[in-house]
Amino acid sequence: MRPPIATIASILRDIWYRANNNCPLKTKRIEFFWVRRDLASFKWFQSLLAAMEGSMLAVKLNIHIYCTAVMKADQHHNLALNMIDSTADVVTGLQAQTNFDRPNFGNVFTELRNAILMAPDHAWSHTAAHGMAKSLRNESRRQSKNGVKFSFRKEHF
Repeated sequence: MRPPIATIASILRDIWYRANNNCPLKTKRIEFFWVRRDLASFKWFQSLLAAMEGSMLAVKLNIHIYCTAVMKADQHHNLALNMIDSTADVVTGLQAQTNFDRPNFGNVFTELRNAILMAPDHAWSHTAAHGMAKSLRNESRRQSKNGVKFSFRKEHF
């Protein structure tokens, strides 16, 4: 059985390949949310995300990273000191900055819906995390209005 992130990485690699090799691609924008409890897990495929972040010309890629770990005060202090002189994120090395809290999916879906209303396209959400599935499904239903429909699809691994 493949771990959920390996499946997502495979999908992202396929989109990256198609976008950079003039293959037909309907996708115009990707909102990628990565929520993990521990910092070490972000190293797993940051090279793929870094390659995509710098070379996706045909597709707009927005990466949102959330670390939900409870950290000690000295860990926060160390991260803050390293962030001062860095243009890249100190945890992942990406341009996208790591957020150290849980995502507020109500705000996330509201912002996505508003962005879609400004430049209409299709929207859908996808998750492999069992714990977040209920809140994502509820926000998908709640935020589907004003001509924007979020379709929730849950993968089972």
